[in-house]
Amino acid sequence: MNSHAAAARELYNEHSEVVDCVIDNKETDMLSDKMKALLNIAGKVQQSGKDVTQKDIDQAKNNGATDRDIHDTVLIAATFSMFNRYVDGLATLTPTDLPPWDMLYQKIRTTMAHINLPEGLPGIRGPMAFRPETSKPLNEFAEVLLRSENSLSRGDRELIATYVSYLNDCFFCQNAHGGIAQHYLQCDMPWVDAVKSNPEAAPISDKLKALLAIAGSVQKGGRHVTPAQIERAKGNGATDIEIHDTVLIAAAFCMFNRYVDGLGTSAPQDRMFYVNRAPARAEEGYANYNPLH
Repeated sequence: MNSHAAAARELYNEHSEVVDCVIDNKETDMLSDKMKALLNIAGKVQQSGKDVTQKDIDQAKNNGATDRDIHDTVLIAATFSMFNRYVDGLATLTPTDLPPWDMLYQKIRTTMAHINLPEGLPGIRGPMAFRPETSKPLNEFAEVLLRSENSLSRGDRELIATYVSYLNDCFFCQNAHGGIAQHYLQCDMPWVDAVKSNPEAAPISDKLKALLAIAGSVQKGGRHVTPAQIERAKGNGATDIEIHDTVLIAAAFCMFNRYVDGLGTSAPQDRMFYVNRAPARAEEGYANYNPLH
């Protein structure tokens, strides 16, 4: 909050006081009605992508917001639902004195299905095709998270993504990644359902149970991760890199889930849609994923 507030103050220049007014009250008269409407959408996304309503979208559009403004607001809010959990979930060092943040940004000043998404593209494909320039880095990020060389198997990582998506009630992501987890782990969907609904009772390793517990805490908020959870994971053989990647996957899917649901994307309700596509998706990977196909 403080690092980006400092950047915003620098970019607003002589109107920098607007930043602190917004932190205190987003309804401040210093903001345009368009910005108030976009901040309202951002606040809804922070809670859950599904909290964004057509009324919220109409309010933004009636005050001059374009589809791209709305898309980027949802994506920024979803992304910071990831970044915040990544920072706090690993209990990173956070300076409490404010001046260094502002001094830093003074030195490096820079400029910096609710919308008309392409039809017939389910889940995350629609917004990625709407804004292709964000598709490539998001896909490359997913490739590193879920498919790069790692002591956690690809199946375990997809299972962590599935579990967090289930907790976020994102139907598309929990079934898309659940199908890929099923493919990698050579199991069936009822087994995946049992893991995501009650991992402590599921037939999985104690290490994976401990990592899923950390992922569940990250889904609530990074600061919900406790030292006891970390010690439990380490006591069952988890390494620092495995704990790091669990936190990052969980945080990332707090972004992806909000991105999908915050834009009201289509999500086919036939679960076989996801199961049938999982082998090809697992083989294709994410880095070169084309949302149009």
